[in-house]
Amino acid sequence: MRCISLDFVDKDLIDPAYAYKINVGYVLSDYLDIIGHTVFLLTLERRFPKMSLLHKAGIVAAFQKSEPEAKKAFEDFFVQQKQKNSMKHLPTNLFVLSKKYELQMEKVVNEWILLVQTNMRKAGYFSFYYCFDKGIFENHSLVETREEVKGTLIMKQDIFENKAPIDGINKMIWLLTEGFFNDSIYEEAATTNLDLIEDDKPYLIKCLDLPNLNTLTSPEMGNLKDQVNEHITLFKAEAEVWATKCYSGKDNASYFKEHLFPTMQSVQTAIENDSILKQWSNMDIVKKTSAVYFGTVSPSMLWKYYKNALIIKPALYDQLMANYLLGERYTIPVMVSAYSVDALILETEPVYDGATFEAILSVKKHIEVS
Repeated sequence: MRCISLDFVDKDLIDPAYAYKINVGYVLSDYLDIIGHTVFLLTLERRFPKMSLLHKAGIVAAFQKSEPEAKKAFEDFFVQQKQKNSMKHLPTNLFVLSKKYELQMEKVVNEWILLVQTNMRKAGYFSFYYCFDKGIFENHSLVETREEVKGTLIMKQDIFENKAPIDGINKMIWLLTEGFFNDSIYEEAATTNLDLIEDDKPYLIKCLDLPNLNTLTSPEMGNLKDQVNEHITLFKAEAEVWATKCYSGKDNASYFKEHLFPTMQSVQTAIENDSILKQWSNMDIVKKTSAVYFGTVSPSMLWKYYKNALIIKPALYDQLMANYLLGERYTIPVMVSAYSVDALILETEPVYDGATFEAILSVKKHIEVS
């Protein structure tokens, strides 16, 4: 079973919902490709200490809330640094002032990265480091043009047209949060009744009730995967066959109903029988606090979701749609993780702050491609 997770900045820099879907994907899959915001967070923590103060300040400024005092402090620092860099020989008074600004900014950026690390740990991101060591994860960053493609940089259009990564073509199950389930994405009602699913209609079937995996440590997450993996071989095999049928446009609904869905109980039982979760049977962690849904959506629904989040620009969206209309019809397999065991409710369209997105994306691109 192969999965892909492409994240973006929503309301907050660190969202436990993203960590959760990746943790679930890690436990259930053989291969998981992480793209976008999560890669940025992990890359940021590794590279931040090596960056110049000016670079660090630019990152912190992009993610700061828009309090007037904080905004002005960063603006003053950038103006001062520009003035300093424009002069070959700095007068003593400006040199002293420059050092004062830099000391203040060092304190701000160091406090910020410590806060980011703390919040990442609380949100469940730190288990990812163990996962990388286990060889399950790959990570990529997106670029706009073919000329920019190299190493871990892949072309955005290729990802959305099922042409990359090479090992995942016609196999990738997209990992999504419940934020995907909103009325701006779903052009028609999704079928949630297993008996009514059809190949050419979106469906989303609740398959698993799970504990909050974000509270597990890295070793505990690795142990959970090792123990569960022994009992879900059939599930993973059937999931991969189902995914290929989705991309082929044929018989995915009947295969899901007759082959994949019946394996879900083995997954549920394997997780419930994990030794660590049993040991903590009286703690909140083992309470079933979230649900996992499997289903399919049309490519246009997935593309619209990322268009709303400014990952797909209008011109690319139009190109994707034009190419799709000229080719064979297919659907995209998805796994949606929800922070509730209750039934998903179709939400209203989320509102994204375009100006903030553009500022953040420009900073992230500089980090990811450098």
